[in-house]
Formats: sequence, C-alpha cells, structure tokens
Amino acid sequence: MWGTVWNRVALLAAGMLLGWNLPHYWAAPRDRRRDLALRLALGALLGAMLIVPLALTNRAAALMGLAVIAFCALVAYAANARQLLKAPWVPPYMAPDAPTSWSDVIGVYLVGAWESRTYDGPAPWATYTRQRAARGLPTTHWLAFPRACGRVRRAYALMGGVSPAVESLETLASDLGALLDGRAGVQLQSSMAGTPFAGRLRQALAKGTRELVVVPLGLDAPAIEQLREAITASRVREAGAVVRLASGIDASAWIGNDQQRLDRLWQGETIPTPTAAPPDLVAALLAAVSQTTAPTA
Repeated sequence: MWGTVWNRVALLAAGMLLGWNLPHYWAAPRDRRRDLALRLALGALLGAMLIVPLALTNRAAALMGLAVIAFCALVAYAANARQLLKAPWVPPYMAPDAPTSWSDVIGVYLVGAWESRTYDGPAPWATYTRQRAARGLPTTHWLAFPRACGRVRRAYALMGGVSPAVESLETLASDLGALLDGRAGVQLQSSMAGTPFAGRLRQALAKGTRELVVVPLGLDAPAIEQLREAITASRVREAGAVVRLASGIDASAWIGNDQQRLDRLWQGETIPTPTAAPPDLVAALLAAVSQTTAPTA
C-alpha cells in the first residue's frame, strides 16, 4: 500500500490540508472557523484512512506515513504562518482624475492607532507585531503568531464581540458630525486598518470631496510623519483636493493609551469602556475642523 504512488500523494495532501489550514483556523474570525475546521477534519480523515490500514499490515510503513504527513504539515504551517505576518504590497498610486463636480461637505478623518471594531482576522495584529519589531520591542515568534491571534479573538468575545474603545470613538465621530451641522462627514481611520489611508483619501476624492481635514489622535511624531507621507502618496492634491493636517490631539486621558490597550488585547485581556468624551476634547476637535486656513501638511 505504501508503494502505491497515489497513496503517497494522498499522504502529502493530508499533511498539506492540516498544515495549511491550521494557522488560518487559529487566527480566523469566528464566522470563518467552521469552514476551516471542516478542512482540517478532511485532512485528518484522509490521513487516518491511509495510516490505519497500514498500521494493521506494516507498522514500519505506517510510521513512515505519519512522518510524511507530519513533515508536510510542518512545512505548510510554517510557510502560511510566516505569510500572515508579511505586509501587503501597495503599488504606487497614479495621479487621480479630478471629479466632474465638487461637494460642499468637508471630509474629516480622525486618525489613531487603535484596534479594529471587531476581530476580523490577523491582518491588524500583523501590523501591530511589525510595529513592535520596528521599535525594538519583543514580539511573538512567527510560528506562534496564529495562536496568539486566537487570544485576541477570545478577548473580543468576552467584550461582546466589539471593542468598547472603538465604539466610543464612533460615538465621538457621530457627535462631532452633528455639532458641525452636516458641513462635515467625520470618519475614523486606524493605522492598523487594512485599507491604506492614501486609498481612503482617493476614495473621498472620487466622491467629489474637495476639502479634507486629517486630525491625529494620540499619534507620536513618527506616526504623524507617516501620515504626511500617506497624504503625499495619495496624490489627491494633484487633482485639486485641499488637505489640511491638523495638530495632534492627545485623547489618552479619555480613551487610554493606544499601545497599552493593544498590548492588553494581545495578551487576551479585555479593555475597559471609556466614559463620555470630555468637553475639552470635543472643543479641540471642533477647533481643528473649523480652521479653514491654507494646507499645512
């Protein structure tokens, strides 16, 4: 049986199914885990259908078959786990075309380094890990990264599936939009988001938004510099958009330190729910949006 070519292929396939899907199963959001569990079960069943008959007739061949499955699973797991940590390649943007008409509504982006609203997969946490490595801080080994993402997913589950900090930020954005009497559309943007900020600016331009205000919330100097680079990379100014980068506003007294909050989630711990946004923070945001001076970014 071991000498049959198709049986060898089946052993390799069983190992690949197990090793390739295991990191995804550990790191995937809850709604995708059932499909991945079925793939793992299929791999285990395929392996068992070959190993069990082999064990009844030739134990040495069965051990060899198990070794083949284990080796293939390890190779597939290692390749996939490492791939999860890689930064996606974003090609340089071409100069955009100017829209046929402009909107009077100002596009306002509150930009910070907060977590995603729900656990939607490992991509934001790969960014978190790369950012820690760039600062010289200890990071989880890439082999253990998928399992660590499972801790984050469980922390979200304990919080009802939603980050209370991001919910509070969404409330702040909604309240700020109401205070501006519909003159501005206020949106959130995190440096951990899957969509690059330059892409968000280009989407706003395509909808006819001419004036864009970017307000950093709790970002340090290097992060603000990266924000400037993202604005330049978007090339929306070449199509007539006006982009203002407001001075950074520290919101840590209200929402807490972003890095500490991310660290807690990474360890599988829940985070507290912020109180209502303080009036001085709302006033600072209103002042940043209301300034209509020339671009400073």
